Amino acid sequence: MFTLIGYTAAAQGISAVLAAVPAISDPHVRVNVNDIIVPRGLNKLIGCLPVGATITRAQLQSPSLRAFVNHDVIPVDAAAIPSSPSLFLPWFYDPISLQEDEALNALVTNTAADRESVLVWLADGPVSPLDVDFRTIRASATTTLVAGAWTNCILTLDQVLPAGQYAVVGLRARSTNMIAARMVFVNYQWRPGVPGAQAIGHNQYAYWRQGNVGEFGRFQHNTPPTIDCLANAGDTAETFELDIIKVA
Repeated sequence: MFTLIGYTAAAQGISAVLAAVPAISDPHVRVNVNDIIVPRGLNKLIGCLPVGATITRAQLQSPSLRAFVNHDVIPVDAAAIPSSPSLFLPWFYDPISLQEDEALNALVTNTAADRESVLVWLADGPVSPLDVDFRTIRASATTTLVAGAWTNCILTLDQVLPAGQYAVVGLRARSTNMIAARMVFVNYQWRPGVPGAQAIGHNQYAYWRQGNVGEFGRFQHNTPPTIDCLANAGDTAETFELDIIKVA
């Protein structure tokens, strides 16, 4: 199991020393200004992507990290939206342990007052890839995204699925100003997600496709998941590709 959380500021003040980035309001984890409280059961850091046009440094801080050293995240993606390919830093097979219920913070340095974002992936343990016979289905949405917030999008699948239950084992998400996207399944707490892409030719790492990070979640053919999108501006057209397998 894994989930995606994030921090962002529309005009993060210029700072040559590390300064906290506000946590994004989030219905599935506890948020308190700059703090995201590490959820019980998902206390392993498996990845991070700091992104911003003038970002120069990023660090994750928490009491348990501080007991050793706070974690400097390198590289950072000095772009308004994730580059192609994005400079995502994975710790899939050797995750960093956090303490459940502690506050996790993201701090950055930058050279201009622009949007800086830090995406963080939490899991219950090392990633377990799947060797599966998957199919990819395209979906779209026409939701107006709110810049710097998780905006939930209702999906329209391009094809009608046969009746049954499906597991999502990969995701690609794109819109003009997409920073990240994460899936919302019925009766499932976590919201697994991916870095965003901006165009069909954007090189998004294969980490997020074809079962390479395991299962995102499951849905019935008549209750497909929705998708939270984080963007740098108010896009009105979103495109997704879901890698799926039929499980029942």
